[in-house]
Amino acid sequence: PIRLTWNIAGASYSFLQEQNVLSTIGRLLGPRDLPYGFMVNFKAGGITGIGGGLTFYHDSFFGEANRFKVRTLYTTTGTRRAVLGLLVGKDRATYLDSGAGYTLRQNARFFGLGPRSRSANLSYFSQETSWIGGTLGHHEGPFLGELTAVYSGAGTHKPNAERTPTLPEVFRRQPFGYGELSKVTTVSVALSHETVDGDGRPDRGGIRRVEASFTMPSGTSPGGDYWGFRGDLEQFLPLWFTERALAFRGYIGYFAASTTKIPFQRLYTNDEPDQLRGFDDYRWRDRGIVNATLEYRWPVWALNTLQGTGVDAYLLSDVGQVFHTRQQIDRRNVTVSYGGGLRIVTGTGFKGRLEIAHSKEETVFRITSDQLFQYNKGDLYNGRDQGILR
Repeated sequence: PIRLTWNIAGASYSFLQEQNVLSTIGRLLGPRDLPYGFMVNFKAGGITGIGGGLTFYHDSFFGEANRFKVRTLYTTTGTRRAVLGLLVGKDRATYLDSGAGYTLRQNARFFGLGPRSRSANLSYFSQETSWIGGTLGHHEGPFLGELTAVYSGAGTHKPNAERTPTLPEVFRRQPFGYGELSKVTTVSVALSHETVDGDGRPDRGGIRRVEASFTMPSGTSPGGDYWGFRGDLEQFLPLWFTERALAFRGYIGYFAASTTKIPFQRLYTNDEPDQLRGFDDYRWRDRGIVNATLEYRWPVWALNTLQGTGVDAYLLSDVGQVFHTRQQIDRRNVTVSYGGGLRIVTGTGFKGRLEIAHSKEETVFRITSDQLFQYNKGDLYNGRDQGILR
């Protein structure tokens, strides 16, 4: 499989080079003098289908330290996403990160809960999530403290008629929260330590982050209060040759509620940024998730310089699982994925990835403008806090 992945990556690179696609991308993604403009969002593969959208950004929004963004995404399988973000005080000691968003996933999947849910129990449902919130952050050297408050609603119902079988058809005993709207307020505190410069081709430094959250339902929402705890570790190391890097990411998250049920749409699942890349999104779901990810990266093409616009290749491996209790974290429940891909990078950072990953159940191909490493920069501004925006 590794040789096959490498051959596919090599053939793809050669084809793109011959068709002048890479040069065109370089011109499109190259630096611009204006502080505002539009960027194309893209996503393809698996249950996502093929999709795209536009992002309008302004990197000097009523001040050089302020950022404003409106991002949209539409896919052929019925996913709709819109995010509005405002970042005030970027690169200053104290900043405000805020955002609001809406996501409709018309073909979300449910196989049951836990690390031993069966692939034969595939069922579909629709999920709508809307949210608004803000984060107050303060830097002290490499340390960062954050206080976040988010109000969100997550509802589930039957999918489109062409998506069968539906969740009620497969599971006579439906998961807690199905068919209901879960409205909650979540408050979290996070502390992180970061020594990485940029998000394009880091080859040194790391990120260490711990977070605790408390979630309170509103009105007649199902369930009760519960705590959330999460730890993230990322490390980048130069390996073997110049401009080569080994990227490691490990994380564990858990929702603790000893006497309260948690609506299933609020539980952890293998969706961005917590993908188990050999499995399509929403294959696994439970109160906790743990994973270790490795990527070995090296440059294969550069427009002008190695630190500018270019394409990097990488090999990947994911080892992880979901769990209900810590006793379920066991080698018999662990999933293993491996594969490779290409990353598009410019002088201003990461722009997109194309990858293929294999597991014992399936092989998944993805094209996306989101990355899994360094994902927590501007969580609400970018609309991608996995621990809160469930």
